[in-house]
Amino acid sequence: MSAWRDIQKEEKAAWQAKHRKNPQKYGPYVDSGYVFTMPDGRPWHPDTVSQAFSRLITRLGLPPHPPARPATLRSVPQASPPASP
Repeated sequence: MSAWRDIQKEEKAAWQAKHRKNPQKYGPYVDSGYVFTMPDGRPWHPDTVSQAFSRLITRLGLPPHPPARPATLRSVPQASPPASP
């Protein structure tokens, strides 16, 4: 797992460097700690993200996703890191 974390750290550092080097092209880098943020780094309201996801599901003609429950979450397989070359 630590190898996977090292890859994530390297990718994040490269992404940050790209944004800091050319903020006019990529926008300023704001390390807010959130997954979904507005361009200025403020977090989106969770309902905004959920509603956008629901609209996407509807537009694609997919069945609505039921709310997650603890029993549902226990059956979700854990992601594994990619195999090393």
